[in-house]
Amino acid sequence: PALASRDMFLRDGKPDPQASQVGPLASGVPGQVAALARLSLGYGRGDWRAAIGEAAAVATEGYRITASTAAAIRNESKQLARFDSSKAVFLNNDGSPLIVGDRLRQGDLGQTLQSIA
Repeated sequence: PALASRDMFLRDGKPDPQASQVGPLASGVPGQVAALARLSLGYGRGDWRAAIGEAAAVATEGYRITASTAAAIRNESKQLARFDSSKAVFLNNDGSPLIVGDRLRQGDLGQTLQSIA
């Protein structure tokens, strides 16, 4: 939020509705991680650091894709192919989407979660 500007979603001086939904400017809700931490620490029964650590491990080591996840990846494969970072995670080297049973690994997400833990 500190780096946001009123022109950040303009392209050639005109509003670009996709810029806030797809690509590097489309991110989560500001303060969401802090809110989740506060809720967990104030009202949760488990250990926040352990939970985030487990999530980091799953992101790094990956998990087998289910039918619903495979369908979502297939349906969004054109958008995912637009960016090298999402292409590397959700698509095979030949550009085809990951399918049921493939392992989905998100190393960058795992590192981010580990830094939060």
